[in-house]
Amino acid sequence: MLVIEDEPETAAFLTQILERLGYEVAVAHNGEEALDQIHTRRPNLALVDLVMPGIGGWELVRRIRQDRSIQQVPILICTAHRGARTTGGLVQGTLYKPFGLEEIAEKIREALAHSP
Repeated sequence: MLVIEDEPETAAFLTQILERLGYEVAVAHNGEEALDQIHTRRPNLALVDLVMPGIGGWELVRRIRQDRSIQQVPILICTAHRGARTTGGLVQGTLYKPFGLEEIAEKIREALAHSP
């Protein structure tokens, strides 16, 4: 799994939960770092924060989907904004902050089951 989150506390929280669920986790703190890690690590899922400096979450999603070598990576977006758009088939689901262990586990199962 690749956690893409610019807030260190949230990244640490997600990492702890994902590791507790049995996943191997890497963290990228911005969009540029995320693209590099996706190319090298080929994660089975990317959790993308929507609001980040530099390349924002939706721009990162667009770049992933346009790159044939990585476009199949399943994506969950993470946001505190309940009105965030999630349509268009670009992502496999949305995690709304704040979230807990059971919600994360459920969304990951759904995302992996419906990945491209």
